[in-house]
Amino acid sequence: MFIKNQKEKGASASNQEKAKFIAYVNPIRLMMENDSVSKDQLTIVFNFLKSNEGEFWKSNILSTSKLREKFNQLIMKANEKKSNNSSGQSDQSGASDEFRRKTAERLGIDLDKYEI
Repeated sequence: MFIKNQKEKGASASNQEKAKFIAYVNPIRLMMENDSVSKDQLTIVFNFLKSNEGEFWKSNILSTSKLREKFNQLIMKANEKKSNNSSGQSDQSGASDEFRRKTAERLGIDLDKYEI
């Protein structure tokens, strides 16, 4: 996906094409093991990045390291898109309460002030 996005934007993708597999896999592993990101959440973010709504982010997320760095913002945007599309239906985003709590904690947000 990252190489495709770079080529679509007319940028050189030679660094990504030469990168070792471990350089791509390690940030994903760390997200799942250390950051409590689920496979479903990764799928939601990847689908968001492939969509028209994720167009802005395509030129900003060019590696799995950058994906990990911006993951909290991306999952929130993807979930925002889903909740706007569901028009009041229950949240089917796959984002767990624990993940929301950790994300809010990292961002310094007091969840008690907001209706979630």
